[in-house]
Amino acid sequence: MKLGGEAVAEVFRRVRSTRWFAWCFAIRIFGLRPFQAVLDLAYAILADVRPLFGCESCGVPSRPVRALRWLIRSIRAVFGKPHHPRPTKHFSHHAVAAAQK
Repeated sequence: MKLGGEAVAEVFRRVRSTRWFAWCFAIRIFGLRPFQAVLDLAYAILADVRPLFGCESCGVPSRPVRALRWLIRSIRAVFGKPHHPRPTKHFSHHAVAAAQK
């Protein structure tokens, strides 16, 4: 099992359209893999900000990410249109039928 940036590199190796550059993650310079290190760092940053993009399946975000999410929502509420969820249309015909009775 691979985790983090290693998992992403493995996906790049297995997907036909990305195989051409996946070899760079295996390059070693003085015993270090610099491209893999950059990929690991990018994955770590993305893992922290992923909830901002609406990924709730990742668990509870860290405190700084929660604070940033709150700030973004507050700014949108003041300057943008507030988010009002739409009613579900799936059973709306049942509600109309019940109201007519």
